[in-house]
Amino acid sequence: FLGKRSCHANTGDMDGSAAVAEMLGHLPLALEQAAAFMAETGTPFLEYVRLFERRASELLDIKAPRHLRYQATVATTWNLLFERIRTERPAAAQLLQLCAFMAPDAIPEAIFAPDAAGLPESLRSAAADQLALQETFGILNRHSLVKRSGGYLSVHRLVQEVVRMSMAEQTMQDRVRSCVRLVGDAFLSFEDVTPTRGSLTPSTLLPHALKLVQYASVVDSQAADRLLAQSATQMSRQAQLQGAPMGLQHAQAIAVAAYGQHDPRAARGLVTLGHALEADPANLAAACACYERALAIAEPVYGSEHPDVVALLNDLGRVLRKLGDLTRARPFLDRALAIQKRGREQ
Repeated sequence: FLGKRSCHANTGDMDGSAAVAEMLGHLPLALEQAAAFMAETGTPFLEYVRLFERRASELLDIKAPRHLRYQATVATTWNLLFERIRTERPAAAQLLQLCAFMAPDAIPEAIFAPDAAGLPESLRSAAADQLALQETFGILNRHSLVKRSGGYLSVHRLVQEVVRMSMAEQTMQDRVRSCVRLVGDAFLSFEDVTPTRGSLTPSTLLPHALKLVQYASVVDSQAADRLLAQSATQMSRQAQLQGAPMGLQHAQAIAVAAYGQHDPRAARGLVTLGHALEADPANLAAACACYERALAIAEPVYGSEHPDVVALLNDLGRVLRKLGDLTRARPFLDRALAIQKRGREQ
């Protein structure tokens, strides 16, 4: 369909057509809209994929060509449905808005518990009544906006994109903060119990924490860092409870996956993780690995005498001293002291 509708089949240029179909979830209206855009502009499939990754909201809101029998977009079609749900069942609309900031697959229904502090008002009222909560899940499932299976929800990526597009800025910020609270509190609930409580486990929460950090780092960077620290702490604890090695790279991977390998925010996240891990003597080596990775990211960006770099040098010296490795600790501490002395002399 894509090849014929976009006219690329005539040229034999079908590279990337499967990627476009997968990216759009094989949804007929979305496929028609994308193919029409490519037919009019001559955009190859692979270029459309790259363009969509950067500018999905604009592409979803482009009107279909005039010669089609309908004037609609993916965004317009779904927004009409969202508006109806907002009017008839506000709790369902709020639930869908929260899901728009999570990872699209395997969202644990258990995080929307009656006592969850982060729920918006209408959804909190529904969560307090098991029947009302099931009806709230049900209306979204009935309209194919979410899929329910075994205690989990899944949301199509395009649905998430359009829901985010439809929110006012303040609503978006409120929902992001709610999600951070919900997932963060769920991680904290494992502090005193073995982390195997039905659909809620550190492993099932981790993808949602990483996705949330991308939005929370803009809305509330401190909350994003706390969520990363909670993620790393509980994933480390789970590994220890299962008798598995800590895996020094694991804590690093959480921050890097959230922000990217060379983003200064990854360095900040790694420092937060390092501080959280350093509180447990069993995790000192992991904390050291976080600080080393953070220093490798921060120094090229900020320069060798930036206060954040000095703080990292002190962090590394301190944790190496705790590990009993005074030989490695001293150069970091000496370097930090020298930079601080030069700063006082200037």
